[in-house]
Amino acid sequence: MMINISCGERDITGPDDNGISLFDLKVTSIGLIVILSWDAIDNSDLTGYNIYRQEDGGGFAEYDSVLGEENSFTDLTVKVDKVYDYYITAKLTDNRESISSDTLRIIPSLTTLDLRVTSIALKVILSWDAIDNSTVTGNNIYRREEGGGFVKYDSVLSEENSFTDLTVTADKKYEYYITAKLTENIESLPSDSLQIIPGLTTTWVLDNSTRILNELTHDVAHKTGNFFDNLPFVTAFDIDENRGYIYLLNGSAKTLMLYIEGQEPATFTNPDSTFTLFDDPSDIDYDSVRDDMWIADGLSGNIYRYSQTNPGEWVLADSLNTGGSADVGQIADNGDYWVINSKWKSVEIYQKRNTGYNRINIGGFSSGGILLALDEKRARAYAVDIDIGAVSVITATGVQSTISVIDKAISAAVEPESGDLWLLADDDGDGGYDLIKLSVTGGRIFEIDTGMSSPTWMGVNSYNMNVVVLNRTFDEPKAATFDKLGNSINTFESLTEPVRARIVKLD
Repeated sequence: MMINISCGERDITGPDDNGISLFDLKVTSIGLIVILSWDAIDNSDLTGYNIYRQEDGGGFAEYDSVLGEENSFTDLTVKVDKVYDYYITAKLTDNRESISSDTLRIIPSLTTLDLRVTSIALKVILSWDAIDNSTVTGNNIYRREEGGGFVKYDSVLSEENSFTDLTVTADKKYEYYITAKLTENIESLPSDSLQIIPGLTTTWVLDNSTRILNELTHDVAHKTGNFFDNLPFVTAFDIDENRGYIYLLNGSAKTLMLYIEGQEPATFTNPDSTFTLFDDPSDIDYDSVRDDMWIADGLSGNIYRYSQTNPGEWVLADSLNTGGSADVGQIADNGDYWVINSKWKSVEIYQKRNTGYNRINIGGFSSGGILLALDEKRARAYAVDIDIGAVSVITATGVQSTISVIDKAISAAVEPESGDLWLLADDDGDGGYDLIKLSVTGGRIFEIDTGMSSPTWMGVNSYNMNVVVLNRTFDEPKAATFDKLGNSINTFESLTEPVRARIVKLD
């Protein structure tokens, strides 16, 4: 903090008797470094400048002096949270001294440079607020790789306030801090250090309270800076990974909306013949292999498959009716569409044939509350009967076996590499949700406490097998990431009410 205070008898304007005009003294601090600077004086009698300092009101004393060609001074002896007052005078020939400058006050603190970090693919981007002071010549970048110590990695000039590191490796932890470089080879205190794990995915998170769709970094620990705001009420969304298009189901207007970065959102509704006006759009799944999009309509029970003829141009390819409800669907690698039919307490599979679709109905569940997790690599799925907690393996021929019982599960996802099943559940009934990992035969591999009481979504990153969990409780982490062994990687706080997410692979 800097304050301009009165100088008593020294506070005058205009030139003094020696022809010296009042100085334009400026004072700033970077951590525990105070920097004085002023406009140079063009006077042949000038020999230098005297620096006067007062600490905590203890009285002014001449603290130091500099030569006439210098117009700055750095004080390295200040202490945190003490009050310092400064003024300067010009030293002239014949031991003359000019009137003083205004007196300026500053209270140094340990607050340092405001460093920010983000990443996109294998680029880590650092940014910070620029320092407006002529004595700052640039910034030094320090980096530490996982398992090592900090080293000075690079430096930038003072007019730059960002740096991009292009030498990182996917899924490796890096930590950074910066310092300000000053004249006379002086370096400021370091900024706070920040960690990041770059990689080839990002996670888009829908925040229900703020109506913002945020893109988070590979490690789900920082925002990338990409987002869409002022959204309608969104019931579901998915992403065309090939083009980066984002498709949202508008639950209020019951329409499909297309969002492209830098463009106005496009809405597909009647009378536009491209898309049907839905009764209750509940889920959307984009098939990046076949450029198809499936939309499930919960109220009518209709399922729509659209084909993309050109980027952003769609035609209705198929309209199917479940005869009940169409809730949450998933697309298998072979193009089969699996959907939960809560009205008939079943899972249905729609298999594409030359002349239409083969519909397979797998019933026998105790209620319509079913969690579905596709194991695409093995052409099967896990189904969790929420009412009784039964975890079953199902294929196109029906329910194969019940492999476990997990109570109060709210989300399920398959680890593609192993085929193991992750469940998010309050299985012990203590009000806190655990991540439970089951083997393909139903054995519990481990169970870990997420520290969350109101989770909303869980998904597995198919690139590195990490698990991401979202949570809406105010005083708990809003997102947490765990590796496939159950070790906690990161928690993230800067969301309000995250409810849905999509993990996207980058090129």
